[in-house]
Amino acid sequence: MAAHGGREIETTGEGLMVAFASAAAAVRCAIDMRRSSSNAATGLALRIGLDAGEPLPDGGDLYGSAVTLASRLCDAAAEGQILASDAVRHIAAPHISAEMEPAGALRLAGITEPVRATEVNWRGTPSQQPPPQSEVPVHQISVVIADDQRLLRTGFR
Repeated sequence: MAAHGGREIETTGEGLMVAFASAAAAVRCAIDMRRSSSNAATGLALRIGLDAGEPLPDGGDLYGSAVTLASRLCDAAAEGQILASDAVRHIAAPHISAEMEPAGALRLAGITEPVRATEVNWRGTPSQQPPPQSEVPVHQISVVIADDQRLLRTGFR
């Protein structure tokens, strides 16, 4: 995880939540984790779910739509599968060498609308290419959230 710039956020039971600075770094880490576990003698069959977005801190815990969606995608993944939101595919695909194929719209527990998901093909040959320089946005975008109610500002954020 650290090699890809990930930082461990939460460990619960058999689960692990990690945050990354970019969607491409998260996908690369997921692929490396999956490849490593497939070669392990323990026969771990990881299920990985990925979503893009900023988690919201609440004390020592994190919440928000990105956290919920990544968790639900993880639950929906079969053993050995990496499922990502369509947002992750659109952001990361130009920056990684792995194939990302649409997996269709999934009905996920606790989410009212079907979610368009993508399956990451981790079985391809490992790429030795360094992370592309283009992961950093060329133009910085500023966003201003304005509302008179604190709860709504937090929700928008």
